[in-house]
Amino acid sequence: MALASGAAAAGAQEMPAVPPALPSGQQVVPLDMALERQGDGQVWLVLRYLAPRIARETGDLGFDDVIADLDALCAGPGLVAAAQAEATGPAPDQIVVTLMDRPVPRGATDPGATLFIEAYIPGPEGCTWP
Repeated sequence: MALASGAAAAGAQEMPAVPPALPSGQQVVPLDMALERQGDGQVWLVLRYLAPRIARETGDLGFDDVIADLDALCAGPGLVAAAQAEATGPAPDQIVVTLMDRPVPRGATDPGATLFIEAYIPGPEGCTWP
């Protein structure tokens, strides 16, 4: 996994497997993963997933329905990817998990898209909110 600066995406890397059953019951599709160095020197591991059931007009899940999914994606694939990153370079300071109803390029805007984003601090206790 390559380290990118700012909003630039890292090189292609296979994302860790998604848990077979998320707490909401929805199935998500891994989209991409990147390590990003922020302006303050922190390293963020960004995991993005397609989750069509969160779409505003056609979906049936809101943020309150999927917060446990975001937590599970950090605690599962997020911590696996963080450990892999730490084995070959800097340990991520934060894990950022994004659910989106359709692909939106990293750093781009799409006013019609639904995105739910949560940030976590990885540690020995798992994923905690900053």
